[in-house]
Amino acid sequence: RSVVRTVDDRAVLTIPIDGRGVIQLGTTGTFDDRDRSVADLLGTHAAETLERIERDREVRAERERLEFVNRVLRHTLLNGMNVVRGRLDLLDGHVDEDYADHRRTAADRVEGMITRVETMRSFTDAVVTDDPSLRPVALDDVLTDEIERLRDDYPAADVAVEGDLPAVDVRADDLLGEVFANL
Repeated sequence: RSVVRTVDDRAVLTIPIDGRGVIQLGTTGTFDDRDRSVADLLGTHAAETLERIERDREVRAERERLEFVNRVLRHTLLNGMNVVRGRLDLLDGHVDEDYADHRRTAADRVEGMITRVETMRSFTDAVVTDDPSLRPVALDDVLTDEIERLRDDYPAADVAVEGDLPAVDVRADDLLGEVFANL
């Protein structure tokens, strides 16, 4: 709570800011109960504002760290996957037919991993950006792509779709497919 003192024939109103400091106001007149109530409210708002600013700084710093780590990991993983992809491409046509299917499976998996790593860029942008760029996305197209991917990845699985897929646009970004892929 605020405190009023008299210093050198002046009334001084001291407003504590939640252990962070004080605001002092002086007048040749007096401070009444209404002045003190407003001062207490000012102190509360100032403390909350300072706390919000501090949290925003911490969040911004955490976002920058996350973005940096993500960028380094993406770069390292993509470099490694590109080397593996190149080596698998060199083997194309030079592998005994008994093993050609294994080479294709490995190449497909590498492509999938590269796609996932690149998706991390979109994910990071969505997490660290205050204003993600959402746009209309055709839900049926995304669902069709994910159903085809599911069938390709698990050929022995029975994947059935009942009825028509919803022909609507939804506000989304590049991560919408990931939502359904993870389901």
